Amino acid sequence: MATGGNIDLQQSTRVSDIVNEPQDMLVPIRGYENMPIVSLEKAVTPLILILPEIQDYAYVAKRRCKSVPPDGLTQDESAALTLYSMEWTPHDKCLYFVLNATLRTEDRRKLKPWFSYLKLILTALEKLPSIRCHVFRGVNLDLTNLYTQGKTFIWWGFSSCTTSLEVLENKQFLDKTDQRTLFTIECDSGKDISRHSYYQSENEVLLLPARQFFVVGCLQLAPDLHTIQLKETKAPITLLQPVMNQSVQINPIPNSTATKSKNPITKFRKILTRSRSQSQIQQNPSPSNHTVPSTPTIPNAVPLKADQILTPSQTNQVPTQSQMKPNVREEEYAYGYEYSSHTPILIPTPKFSSSSSSSFKSSNSSSSSSFKSSNSSSSSYQCQTESTVGGASAGRIYFRASNVSTSQMTEQSAQGDIAFERIDPQRDFIAIKNAAAICNDQAMKNWTIRRKIDFKEDIVYRFPDNFVLQSGSRICIFSRYGSIGLVNQKEALVADNIPTWGTGSHMVTRLLDANGHENAFYDEKFQ
Repeated sequence: MATGGNIDLQQSTRVSDIVNEPQDMLVPIRGYENMPIVSLEKAVTPLILILPEIQDYAYVAKRRCKSVPPDGLTQDESAALTLYSMEWTPHDKCLYFVLNATLRTEDRRKLKPWFSYLKLILTALEKLPSIRCHVFRGVNLDLTNLYTQGKTFIWWGFSSCTTSLEVLENKQFLDKTDQRTLFTIECDSGKDISRHSYYQSENEVLLLPARQFFVVGCLQLAPDLHTIQLKETKAPITLLQPVMNQSVQINPIPNSTATKSKNPITKFRKILTRSRSQSQIQQNPSPSNHTVPSTPTIPNAVPLKADQILTPSQTNQVPTQSQMKPNVREEEYAYGYEYSSHTPILIPTPKFSSSSSSSFKSSNSSSSSSFKSSNSSSSSYQCQTESTVGGASAGRIYFRASNVSTSQMTEQSAQGDIAFERIDPQRDFIAIKNAAAICNDQAMKNWTIRRKIDFKEDIVYRFPDNFVLQSGSRICIFSRYGSIGLVNQKEALVADNIPTWGTGSHMVTRLLDANGHENAFYDEKFQ
């Protein structure tokens, strides 16, 4: 397969685990995504017949992990990465070696015992941000005959790389006395696992299985040293099935009648269509039919713009049916009209009488306002907003409703000029704004967004190291499946490690600075 030397399994390491990659096309990797997420101990149990001592090494890996690991990973997810990076003798009995050998085999049935572990480690990698960088791999062989310029190929196993050439100077990685090949890889989806690796000094970046690469060029730097330049490209088909999110049961909206909608939901969020079948997206079941509740018609209504505060002259100006947009939640669907943090979110009752009336009260002394709309069925909307809390820029919304589908209370605050501007009700993006005066740009290196939904694990987003939020500008951080639409590309970042920003009954979103201090806070509660 290769020329210029014989490979010694005792000296084979993760970074040099290249020579066994097949040159032929294989069947895509599928099936693991349907497995539930389990503990590391349960994930390795099916591997005992393959690796008899795997439980001992799994125990060591988990004991080395912190109870609250970095990057928003669970202890089991972090331990799965630690276990992958561990090496023991003989090397051909290490987990990474046997797993990669199985990923490279033509018989996909041999992958089944690995499904639980694959689900755990790939879930962990899904949470880590993808980085675009140049990484290196090295092997004590001449592989230029296998990787010729212009060739496109697949690496089916996990690819361990390093960002440091000093690591490759170690004889174990790249011996200076024999034929050597150095791979320089421009990757788009690298995962920095250094904070979870057993060998944290190796600056390890892990590439997922079934990644496609293009050989940009080859160069012989010395009689016994060759370099091959690679670029990660996108395959025309899905070679590795993505991690499947756990589907959420959608509860029917209370106090509503299931009727055929005149304004049906025509486009669901992408994450919902990926994780649920069409038959699961049914709203408000009734003995007669299973359709989405109809949106009421409200007379004499005109649209309200985002960030617009209601005034007494606008009390009768409620959005019409055609101006309302679906407010899709994973727990339930409700038709609503979305406003900024200082204006109410109105979600009408499915039974809205045409003989409606409204009133508006304002009190300047308390710097608060309330809005109330009612009809003959005593349905009502009440909202109180506060513009300041303790002198700091903050906003609080109290919203109560009777005979309506849901209610919301929102509270937000900021310690400085960087604050949450809005959180998209479709959970496609989170917008942050720098309200500082000119020439007060903020470098966002090591800044993070942490989002807690009910009792689930935190969703964590880390800003790119080179990103600077300029004064007077905003940035929208889109989830991987979020629809950017008409947003200016210069105002958008994509968190491709976050399928969706998610929703629930209680959502707390925090913006942390480089020192881990809370800079902004956004609290949402649905009842």
